[in-house]
Amino acid sequence: MNKKAEITVGAILLIAIGIIVGIVLIQQIFQNQATMTTKNSVVSEVINIAPARLTGGAINTTYPFAIANAYAASSWQYRDSCTVDSITYGNATLTFTLGTDYNFGSINGTILLKNTVSVNGTAGGSPNLTYVSYSYCQDGYNQDSGSRGIASIIGLFTVIALLIFVIYMGIREWTE
Repeated sequence: MNKKAEITVGAILLIAIGIIVGIVLIQQIFQNQATMTTKNSVVSEVINIAPARLTGGAINTTYPFAIANAYAASSWQYRDSCTVDSITYGNATLTFTLGTDYNFGSINGTILLKNTVSVNGTAGGSPNLTYVSYSYCQDGYNQDSGSRGIASIIGLFTVIALLIFVIYMGIREWTE
């Protein structure tokens, strides 16, 4: 009986299992790495402003509209100054101007509309449907650029470790 052939088949199976497990884990590692290094972007979240409409079409300027994802998970984002940024807000045809048409509370993620021609107008398909786009910090996001830089190499080291495992097992088996 040839023991060398048995060892080779076992090593090939070990290498194959190592590659499969590594590839499965790499996907999750890169997904977690993205959570730590990039802000989430929301594009065209719909906000219906009908509840703030007064008789005659004017806006109740004290009615707050909360953006859905800004601070839903926890309060660390505003404690650590990881505020919502890149905010654009408007309706189907107009982009509203921050400070002129609306105010945005970056600490609590709310929009307060103003009574302006742009906001009160009926341009577009529905005068009550508005859209907001923004970026926000998700749970696990690294605030500091240094920690984001370190986190961005986790996936690279995982791929290198997988390659070293495959090469080491292959060379070890080939040289015996």
